Amino acid sequence: MASLGQSHASRPEPPDETARAGPARRERRRVGDFRIVDDPGLQSHAGGETGRLPGTADQRQRAHLVREFTQLSLSAKCGCDGLCSFVRDHRDRYPDVGHVVDDLFVPAVRLLGQMWCDDDADFVAVTLASHRISLSLMRLEDGDPGPDEGSGDGAGAAGSHGPVLLINAPDDQHGFGLLVVGFHLRRAGWQVEMADSAADLFRRLRQRRFVAVGISAAHDSSLAGAARLIGELRRRAPAEGVRIALGGAAVTNGEVRDEARDADLATDDPAAFLTWLAEAEIEDNRPQEVDVAVRVPQAK
Repeated sequence: MASLGQSHASRPEPPDETARAGPARRERRRVGDFRIVDDPGLQSHAGGETGRLPGTADQRQRAHLVREFTQLSLSAKCGCDGLCSFVRDHRDRYPDVGHVVDDLFVPAVRLLGQMWCDDDADFVAVTLASHRISLSLMRLEDGDPGPDEGSGDGAGAAGSHGPVLLINAPDDQHGFGLLVVGFHLRRAGWQVEMADSAADLFRRLRQRRFVAVGISAAHDSSLAGAARLIGELRRRAPAEGVRIALGGAAVTNGEVRDEARDADLATDDPAAFLTWLAEAEIEDNRPQEVDVAVRVPQAK
């Protein structure tokens, strides 16, 4: 689950080994079996370093547009309007707005993070640029008529699928990846809610039943907090249980296997998350089998 999605690189602080151990695990009924998806053969087709989904522009042209877009986002004189204007000017190079997000916005934010790591841009500039891109994504989605019929990308009518609850790991400071995941979920017809804190998460869980909860951990430093939140979800989940997916760039690291063991799915690929959600919804909607041979005692 772009995050359950990708976010930009950072300088993770050394993990706290005592926190990494997480809370003691308690046995309770689980919904589904744990799966970790880190096999490129099971993920969506990558388009080089410029996005998760294939585009129609050649790789060098896409990379050039990403660099231009990234530099524009860093300009103090450029606001959301300037970025949206850039997208309009080059819109014909992308099949739909989904590819604009995956092949332009996502790699631009990733490049910003790399520029910070390489000391090519300071923290304030990178933060403001990422915020401008986030605002542009939201504006782009507001004006998006939705995928074309028969596009084959798993699209569905708005609200045609059940509710999904998303949240960043408690120690994660990067929210762009979660915005990308929410964008793709809504385009596929899912009802998306975003919790801004653990307290908000549990409040929403008390109010309605969700198909799944998605937690995004962009970096290793966020994994301990994600593990604590997953443990708390297991302890406080409704009687029928709750499905939990852990996503974000951090799940590609080897250490995540221990951190994510209490999740039902761990993946950094939005397409894999969508497939898993679809399977979960089918399971929820499957009629319960009733043994007609069992006789119910009659009241006397």
